Amino acid sequence: MITVREAYESFMLAKQADGLKPATLTWYQYTLLPLRQALAGVPLAALTADHLRRYVIGMRAQVRSHENQRGHIRAMKALLSWAWQEYEMGGRCPADRIKIPASRWQTPNAIEIADVRLMLKACLHTPQGYRDRAILLFLTDTGCRAAGLLGLTPEDVDLTRRLATLREKGSKERNVPFTIFTARAIREWLTHRPVGASQLFCAMRFGRHGTEMTYDGLRLLLNRLKRKAGIKGRVNPHSFRHAFARHYLSVGGDLATLSQLLGHSDVSTTANFYTRYSVDELSATHSRFSPVGQMYRKESRDD
Repeated sequence: MITVREAYESFMLAKQADGLKPATLTWYQYTLLPLRQALAGVPLAALTADHLRRYVIGMRAQVRSHENQRGHIRAMKALLSWAWQEYEMGGRCPADRIKIPASRWQTPNAIEIADVRLMLKACLHTPQGYRDRAILLFLTDTGCRAAGLLGLTPEDVDLTRRLATLREKGSKERNVPFTIFTARAIREWLTHRPVGASQLFCAMRFGRHGTEMTYDGLRLLLNRLKRKAGIKGRVNPHSFRHAFARHYLSVGGDLATLSQLLGHSDVSTTANFYTRYSVDELSATHSRFSPVGQMYRKESRDD
């Protein structure tokens, strides 16, 4: 008789054979661990919705984040729905009775463009400062992920056409444009970049001069500039990606091109994450585009 543990092992084997990315397989392994611990020996044929409800209640006591709780339930439903078909269990899968809670969406934590200006002013006219300035502009100009920035080599950047080839999320590649201002900053940095460095943006600290920059190194760089600029808000590599996307839409950019620039495989991902706004943002946009506001402004101009 097939148990939940055996179903999990077959599920992971099937997903690996289907060609799921290693990161996705790792997510399933991590997310399904509490389920395996709670129900490992329970036969599928004996599994009930009450088993799963008790598991969900116990899981919520251990997993604090609401979004992570949603992920655990999604993974549970994916596993059991697959198992019900794979083993031709018949009847309704008990996981169908478990609802996925609604997402508690929050506005993405984007750095303010005014704070980017303050950080740029905090960059010194030194080799390290030229590197830092180029990094800040590249992050803000392209919306790239940290991995994309850290994986860049000089050969990946065409300063004439102002295009960069990014490698993010495994082997996925995409080309992103950048402005002449970022191109100038990169050119300036290249005149100071240590000879022999493999990355476009390398470490510059004593003892690590010219070596590979890590994610922690990038985070420390941003925190140093944040303190120097006197910024109180949140600053991390991903906050620049959020700022790029939010600003792109706010000045009239469209979702289709933004989705491609961000490297999203589905435009709905972009829409779900970046087209929900705070009350203040909605009010400001409404003031600009409301037909009543435009009507009265036109009448005022005609007068």
